[in-house]
Amino acid sequence: MDFKRLFFMVLGVAIIAFLLWSVNTGQLIQIFISVNPIYLILSLAMTVIVVFLKSVKWKIIVGLRQELPLISAVKFFLIGFFFSIITPGRLGDFVRAKYIRQKTGLAFSVTSVFLDRLIDIGILLSASLISAILFASVAGIGVEFIAIILLLGLIFVLGVYFISRKKTGKIIVKLFSGIFEKLGFARQVTKGAENIFDSIQLFKSDKKTVAKSAALGVIAWIASIFAAYLISLSIGMNLGLYWFFIMLPLIILTDILPINIGGLGTRELASITLFGLIGVVFEQAFAFSLLYYFVAYLSVGFVGGFVYLSNTAETEEK
Repeated sequence: MDFKRLFFMVLGVAIIAFLLWSVNTGQLIQIFISVNPIYLILSLAMTVIVVFLKSVKWKIIVGLRQELPLISAVKFFLIGFFFSIITPGRLGDFVRAKYIRQKTGLAFSVTSVFLDRLIDIGILLSASLISAILFASVAGIGVEFIAIILLLGLIFVLGVYFISRKKTGKIIVKLFSGIFEKLGFARQVTKGAENIFDSIQLFKSDKKTVAKSAALGVIAWIASIFAAYLISLSIGMNLGLYWFFIMLPLIILTDILPINIGGLGTRELASITLFGLIGVVFEQAFAFSLLYYFVAYLSVGFVGGFVYLSNTAETEEK
Protein backbone atom coordinates (compact mmCIF):
# COMPACT_ATOMS: atom_id res chain seq x y z
CA MET A 1 0.00 0.00 0.00
CA ASP A 2 1.53 3.34 -1.06
CA PHE A 3 1.78 6.37 1.22
CA LYS A 4 -0.90 8.36 -0.62
CA ARG A 5 -3.56 5.68 -0.27
CA LEU A 6 -2.61 5.12 3.36
CA PHE A 7 -2.91 8.85 4.03
CA PHE A 8 -6.40 9.02 2.48
CA MET A 9 -7.54 5.99 4.49
CA VAL A 10 -6.19 7.46 7.72
CA LEU A 11 -7.88 10.81 6.95
CA GLY A 12 -11.29 9.16 6.52
CA VAL A 13 -10.87 7.01 9.61
CA ALA A 14 -9.71 10.04 11.62
CA ILE A 15 -12.83 12.02 10.69
CA ILE A 16 -15.08 9.07 11.54
CA ALA A 17 -13.24 8.59 14.85
CA PHE A 18 -13.72 12.28 15.70
CA LEU A 19 -17.44 12.06 14.90
CA LEU A 20 -17.81 8.90 17.00
CA TRP A 21 -16.04 10.67 19.85
CA SER A 22 -18.41 13.63 19.53
CA VAL A 23 -21.66 11.67 19.17
CA ASN A 24 -23.98 10.53 21.95
CA THR A 25 -23.24 6.81 21.57
CA GLY A 26 -26.32 5.66 23.45
CA GLN A 27 -28.62 7.77 21.30
CA LEU A 28 -26.90 6.59 18.10
CA ILE A 29 -27.30 2.94 19.11
CA GLN A 30 -30.97 3.55 19.95
CA ILE A 31 -31.53 4.99 16.45
CA PHE A 32 -30.01 1.90 14.86
CA ILE A 33 -32.03 -0.44 17.07
CA SER A 34 -35.27 1.31 16.08
CA VAL A 35 -34.59 1.23 12.31
CA ASN A 36 -37.67 0.26 10.30
CA PRO A 37 -36.45 -2.71 8.21
CA ILE A 38 -39.21 -2.31 5.60
CA TYR A 39 -37.95 1.10 4.51
CA LEU A 40 -34.37 -0.16 4.55
CA ILE A 41 -35.26 -3.09 2.29
CA LEU A 42 -37.10 -0.74 -0.08
CA SER A 43 -34.01 1.48 -0.16
CA LEU A 44 -31.87 -1.53 -1.09
CA ALA A 45 -34.35 -2.39 -3.85
CA MET A 46 -34.13 1.18 -5.15
CA THR A 47 -30.33 0.86 -5.12
CA VAL A 48 -30.61 -2.22 -7.32
CA ILE A 49 -32.57 -0.09 -9.78
CA VAL A 50 -29.83 2.57 -9.66
CA VAL A 51 -27.16 -0.03 -10.47
CA PHE A 52 -29.27 -1.37 -13.34
CA LEU A 53 -29.84 2.11 -14.82
CA LYS A 54 -26.17 3.05 -14.58
CA SER A 55 -25.14 -0.25 -16.16
CA VAL A 56 -27.53 0.36 -19.07
CA LYS A 57 -26.13 3.88 -19.45
CA TRP A 58 -22.61 2.53 -19.82
CA LYS A 59 -23.86 -0.26 -22.11
CA ILE A 60 -25.30 2.37 -24.47
CA ILE A 61 -21.96 4.19 -24.64
CA VAL A 62 -20.04 0.95 -25.27
CA GLY A 63 -22.60 0.09 -27.96
CA LEU A 64 -21.13 2.79 -30.18
CA ARG A 65 -18.28 0.39 -30.90
CA GLN A 66 -19.39 -3.07 -29.79
CA GLU A 67 -22.65 -4.50 -28.45
CA LEU A 68 -22.23 -5.46 -24.80
CA PRO A 69 -24.66 -7.97 -23.23
CA LEU A 70 -26.64 -6.44 -20.38
CA ILE A 71 -25.52 -9.09 -17.90
CA SER A 72 -21.89 -8.31 -18.75
CA ALA A 73 -22.50 -4.57 -18.39
CA VAL A 74 -23.99 -5.10 -14.92
CA LYS A 75 -21.21 -7.47 -13.90
CA PHE A 76 -18.39 -5.17 -15.03
CA PHE A 77 -20.11 -2.12 -13.53
CA LEU A 78 -20.28 -3.90 -10.16
CA ILE A 79 -16.59 -4.84 -10.36
CA GLY A 80 -15.69 -1.24 -11.20
CA PHE A 81 -17.81 0.00 -8.30
CA PHE A 82 -16.01 -2.35 -5.93
CA PHE A 83 -12.65 -0.82 -6.86
CA SER A 84 -14.07 2.70 -6.94
CA ILE A 85 -15.00 2.70 -3.25
CA ILE A 86 -11.44 1.85 -2.22
CA THR A 87 -9.73 4.53 -4.31
CA PRO A 88 -9.64 8.35 -3.96
CA GLY A 89 -11.96 10.18 -6.35
CA ARG A 90 -13.43 6.76 -7.30
CA LEU A 91 -10.70 6.31 -9.94
CA GLY A 92 -10.87 2.54 -9.47
CA ASP A 93 -14.00 2.65 -11.62
CA PHE A 94 -11.70 2.59 -14.66
CA VAL A 95 -11.05 -1.09 -13.96
CA ARG A 96 -14.19 -1.67 -16.05
CA ALA A 97 -12.14 -0.87 -19.15
CA LYS A 98 -9.99 -3.94 -18.58
CA TYR A 99 -12.92 -6.29 -19.14
CA ILE A 100 -14.04 -4.96 -22.53
CA ARG A 101 -10.73 -3.89 -24.11
CA GLN A 102 -10.33 -7.10 -26.13
CA LYS A 103 -13.64 -6.45 -27.90
CA THR A 104 -13.54 -2.66 -28.22
CA GLY A 105 -9.83 -1.86 -28.09
CA LEU A 106 -8.08 -0.29 -25.12
CA ALA A 107 -8.58 3.31 -26.23
CA PHE A 108 -12.34 3.00 -26.61
CA SER A 109 -12.77 0.91 -23.45
CA VAL A 110 -11.03 3.59 -21.36
CA THR A 111 -12.98 6.35 -23.13
CA SER A 112 -16.32 4.62 -22.48
CA VAL A 113 -15.71 4.69 -18.71
CA PHE A 114 -14.37 8.25 -18.90
CA LEU A 115 -17.48 9.46 -20.73
CA ASP A 116 -19.75 7.55 -18.36
CA ARG A 117 -18.10 9.25 -15.38
CA LEU A 118 -18.15 12.60 -17.19
CA ILE A 119 -21.94 12.40 -17.55
CA ASP A 120 -22.34 11.53 -13.85
CA ILE A 121 -20.09 14.39 -12.74
CA GLY A 122 -21.88 16.84 -15.04
CA ILE A 123 -25.26 15.87 -13.60
CA LEU A 124 -23.91 16.03 -10.04
CA LEU A 125 -22.37 19.49 -10.49
CA SER A 126 -25.54 20.82 -12.13
CA ALA A 127 -27.71 19.40 -9.36
CA SER A 128 -25.30 20.69 -6.70
CA LEU A 129 -25.41 24.23 -8.07
CA ILE A 130 -29.21 24.27 -8.07
CA SER A 131 -29.21 22.71 -4.59
CA ALA A 132 -26.74 25.28 -3.23
CA ILE A 133 -28.85 28.17 -4.51
CA LEU A 134 -32.04 26.69 -3.04
CA PHE A 135 -30.34 25.80 0.22
CA ALA A 136 -28.84 29.27 0.51
CA SER A 137 -32.28 30.84 0.24
CA VAL A 138 -33.77 28.47 2.83
CA ALA A 139 -30.95 27.96 5.35
CA GLY A 140 -29.09 31.20 4.81
CA ILE A 141 -25.65 29.74 4.01
CA GLY A 142 -23.00 32.06 2.64
CA VAL A 143 -22.35 32.71 -1.04
CA GLU A 144 -18.87 31.20 -0.64
CA PHE A 145 -20.31 27.70 -0.93
CA ILE A 146 -22.13 28.60 -4.15
CA ALA A 147 -18.95 30.21 -5.48
CA ILE A 148 -16.98 26.97 -4.90
CA ILE A 149 -19.53 24.92 -6.82
CA LEU A 150 -19.59 27.52 -9.60
CA LEU A 151 -15.81 27.27 -9.82
CA LEU A 152 -15.94 23.47 -10.00
CA GLY A 153 -18.66 23.74 -12.66
CA LEU A 154 -16.59 26.21 -14.67
CA ILE A 155 -13.56 23.92 -14.54
CA PHE A 156 -15.76 21.01 -15.65
CA VAL A 157 -17.30 22.95 -18.57
CA LEU A 158 -13.91 24.21 -19.73
CA GLY A 159 -12.51 20.69 -19.48
CA VAL A 160 -15.33 19.28 -21.61
CA TYR A 161 -14.92 22.11 -24.12
CA PHE A 162 -11.18 21.62 -24.51
CA ILE A 163 -11.53 17.84 -24.79
CA SER A 164 -14.06 18.33 -27.59
CA ARG A 165 -11.55 20.48 -29.53
CA LYS A 166 -9.16 18.55 -31.72
CA LYS A 167 -5.78 20.02 -30.73
CA THR A 168 -6.39 20.62 -27.04
CA GLY A 169 -8.32 17.36 -26.72
CA LYS A 170 -5.34 15.29 -27.76
CA ILE A 171 -3.10 17.09 -25.28
CA ILE A 172 -5.57 16.57 -22.41
CA VAL A 173 -6.06 12.89 -23.24
CA LYS A 174 -2.30 12.38 -23.15
CA LEU A 175 -2.11 14.08 -19.77
CA PHE A 176 -4.81 11.76 -18.42
CA SER A 177 -2.69 8.72 -19.28
CA GLY A 178 -0.95 9.14 -15.90
CA ILE A 179 -4.14 8.10 -14.13
CA PHE A 180 -3.87 4.63 -15.62
CA GLU A 181 -0.25 4.05 -14.63
CA LYS A 182 -1.16 2.02 -11.58
CA LEU A 183 -3.66 -0.04 -13.57
CA GLY A 184 -0.80 -1.36 -15.67
CA PHE A 185 -1.54 0.09 -19.09
CA ALA A 186 -0.35 3.69 -19.05
CA ARG A 187 1.96 3.09 -22.01
CA GLN A 188 -0.84 1.70 -24.15
CA VAL A 189 -3.10 4.62 -23.24
CA THR A 190 -0.40 7.09 -24.19
CA LYS A 191 0.13 5.36 -27.54
CA GLY A 192 -3.60 5.26 -28.11
CA ALA A 193 -4.23 8.92 -27.25
CA GLU A 194 -5.32 9.65 -30.81
CA ASN A 195 -7.78 6.74 -30.76
CA ILE A 196 -9.19 7.92 -27.44
CA PHE A 197 -9.81 11.35 -28.89
CA ASP A 198 -11.50 9.79 -31.95
CA SER A 199 -13.73 7.78 -29.60
CA ILE A 200 -14.74 10.98 -27.79
CA GLN A 201 -15.59 12.56 -31.14
CA LEU A 202 -17.65 9.48 -32.08
CA PHE A 203 -19.72 9.84 -28.90
CA LYS A 204 -20.04 13.59 -29.35
CA SER A 205 -21.34 13.22 -32.91
CA ASP A 206 -24.04 10.71 -31.92
CA LYS A 207 -26.62 13.03 -30.35
CA LYS A 208 -29.07 10.19 -29.75
CA THR A 209 -26.56 8.27 -27.64
CA VAL A 210 -25.63 11.42 -25.72
CA ALA A 211 -29.32 12.14 -25.00
CA LYS A 212 -30.08 8.55 -23.91
CA SER A 213 -27.02 8.40 -21.65
CA ALA A 214 -27.77 11.75 -20.03
CA ALA A 215 -31.45 10.84 -19.54
CA LEU A 216 -30.55 7.54 -17.86
CA GLY A 217 -28.03 9.38 -15.68
CA VAL A 218 -30.71 11.81 -14.50
CA ILE A 219 -33.23 9.00 -13.83
CA ALA A 220 -30.57 7.05 -11.89
CA TRP A 221 -29.84 10.16 -9.85
CA ILE A 222 -33.53 10.62 -9.00
CA ALA A 223 -33.71 6.96 -7.97
CA SER A 224 -30.69 7.54 -5.69
CA ILE A 225 -32.54 10.41 -4.02
CA PHE A 226 -35.56 8.20 -3.40
CA ALA A 227 -33.24 5.55 -1.90
CA ALA A 228 -31.83 8.18 0.47
CA TYR A 229 -35.33 9.37 1.38
CA LEU A 230 -36.38 5.81 2.24
CA ILE A 231 -33.35 5.53 4.54
CA SER A 232 -34.42 8.73 6.30
CA LEU A 233 -37.90 7.28 6.81
CA SER A 234 -36.35 4.14 8.33
CA ILE A 235 -34.88 6.23 11.17
CA GLY A 236 -37.78 8.66 11.52
CA MET A 237 -36.10 11.82 10.24
CA ASN A 238 -39.50 13.21 9.14
CA LEU A 239 -38.15 15.46 6.40
CA GLY A 240 -39.98 16.11 3.15
CA LEU A 241 -38.72 14.44 -0.03
CA TYR A 242 -37.78 17.85 -1.47
CA TRP A 243 -35.08 18.23 1.20
CA PHE A 244 -33.24 15.24 -0.26
CA PHE A 245 -33.38 16.72 -3.75
CA ILE A 246 -31.63 19.73 -2.17
CA MET A 247 -29.30 17.96 0.26
CA LEU A 248 -28.07 14.81 -1.46
CA PRO A 249 -26.21 16.47 -4.38
CA LEU A 250 -24.25 18.60 -1.91
CA ILE A 251 -23.42 15.59 0.26
CA ILE A 252 -22.42 13.33 -2.65
CA LEU A 253 -20.26 16.09 -4.10
CA THR A 254 -17.63 15.02 -1.54
CA ASP A 255 -17.31 11.69 -3.40
CA ILE A 256 -15.58 13.22 -6.41
CA LEU A 257 -13.02 15.07 -4.30
CA PRO A 258 -9.80 12.99 -4.22
CA ILE A 259 -9.18 13.63 -0.52
CA ASN A 260 -10.17 10.29 0.97
CA ILE A 261 -11.29 6.75 0.16
CA GLY A 262 -14.87 6.41 -1.07
CA GLY A 263 -15.95 9.70 0.52
CA LEU A 264 -15.60 8.10 3.96
CA GLY A 265 -15.59 10.73 6.67
CA THR A 266 -16.19 13.82 4.53
CA ARG A 267 -19.62 12.54 3.48
CA GLU A 268 -20.59 12.01 7.13
CA LEU A 269 -19.26 15.43 8.08
CA ALA A 270 -21.19 17.05 5.22
CA SER A 271 -24.39 15.24 6.24
CA ILE A 272 -24.13 16.33 9.87
CA THR A 273 -23.33 19.93 8.92
CA LEU A 274 -26.03 20.38 6.27
CA PHE A 275 -28.81 18.53 8.06
CA GLY A 276 -27.86 20.33 11.27
CA LEU A 277 -28.62 23.65 9.57
CA ILE A 278 -32.27 22.62 9.22
CA GLY A 279 -32.65 21.23 12.72
CA VAL A 280 -31.75 17.54 12.39
CA VAL A 281 -29.87 16.37 15.49
CA PHE A 282 -26.23 15.25 15.22
CA GLU A 283 -26.93 11.58 15.99
CA GLN A 284 -29.76 11.24 13.47
CA ALA A 285 -27.76 12.89 10.66
CA PHE A 286 -24.77 10.69 11.48
CA ALA A 287 -26.95 7.55 11.50
CA PHE A 288 -28.45 8.55 8.13
CA SER A 289 -25.01 8.99 6.57
CA LEU A 290 -23.73 5.64 7.87
CA LEU A 291 -26.86 3.82 6.69
CA TYR A 292 -26.63 5.53 3.30
CA TYR A 293 -23.01 4.42 3.03
CA PHE A 294 -24.04 0.87 3.87
CA VAL A 295 -26.94 0.75 1.39
CA ALA A 296 -25.56 2.74 -1.55
CA TYR A 297 -21.87 1.86 -1.25
CA LEU A 298 -20.92 -1.11 0.90
CA SER A 299 -23.76 -3.39 -0.22
CA VAL A 300 -23.07 -2.69 -3.91
CA GLY A 301 -19.31 -2.91 -3.34
CA PHE A 302 -19.72 -6.24 -1.53
CA VAL A 303 -21.64 -7.69 -4.47
CA GLY A 304 -19.03 -6.23 -6.84
CA GLY A 305 -16.22 -7.82 -4.84
CA PHE A 306 -17.99 -11.17 -4.93
CA VAL A 307 -18.48 -10.87 -8.70
CA TYR A 308 -14.81 -9.93 -9.12
CA LEU A 309 -13.59 -12.95 -7.13
CA SER A 310 -15.98 -15.25 -8.99
CA ASN A 311 -14.86 -13.86 -12.34
CA THR A 312 -11.20 -14.28 -11.36
CA ALA A 313 -11.80 -17.87 -10.29
CA GLU A 314 -13.55 -18.65 -13.59
CA THR A 315 -10.66 -17.11 -15.55
CA GLU A 316 -8.07 -19.17 -13.64
CA GLU A 317 -10.04 -22.36 -14.25
CA LYS A 318 -10.03 -21.68 -17.99
